[in-house]
Amino acid sequence: MSTAKSLENGRITDSAVTELNRIVAQAEELLKTLGEEGGAAAEAVRARVLRTVNQAKVRISDASVRARGAAVDAGKATDRYGQDNAWQ
Repeated sequence: MSTAKSLENGRITDSAVTELNRIVAQAEELLKTLGEEGGAAAEAVRARVLRTVNQAKVRISDASVRARGAAVDAGKATDRYGQDNAWQ
């Protein structure tokens, strides 16, 4: 993977993580609101929101791992370039 592509993916990943964090925060706020409500419909919504929050947390974790990987790849590419072109 090229350094430019790695950095681009890092920006995309950062944006995705920010968006997922926002969604999780909204979902958790909705869960707090639903906590005061009763009934089968509220329980169904609560279960669905919990599933969505858990899925988002997994995606956030995956995106974070990819972002770290892209940063490491960029660092390695920079090191290689510096070593290969030390005379320039």
